[in-house]
Amino acid sequence: MFEPRVHRGWGIMHKHMKYLGGTADFDLWYRDDQSADSPPPNGDILPYLRVVRVNTNRGDPYWDDFRLPLYLDVEINSHMEPAARRLAGRWNDIQLTHEQVDVIETYLRCFAPWVLGGE
Repeated sequence: MFEPRVHRGWGIMHKHMKYLGGTADFDLWYRDDQSADSPPPNGDILPYLRVVRVNTNRGDPYWDDFRLPLYLDVEINSHMEPAARRLAGRWNDIQLTHEQVDVIETYLRCFAPWVLGGE
């Protein structure tokens, strides 16, 4: 996808964010706080993947930040069967299934491999 489906103004408002495209369910943005105008309050300057859920029942779509590579994010429900396990983002607003993680990682490997670093 060449244009973000939601939050089109992020690229203009936040120079440290780059739109990467998207999957069927998510728009993907790369956020590198090292190049931001001011560091975040918690001092975390790691690069993040901002995942925006496109189809929601709310007027304002959900979004959340995930560490790259994605396996660094916290797994919730780890004691449950694999289908119930999720990776939670920084704010816990979006929880990705492992299938969604696979789709996102495949997309990034194909279209934005530089965000994955040495992987």
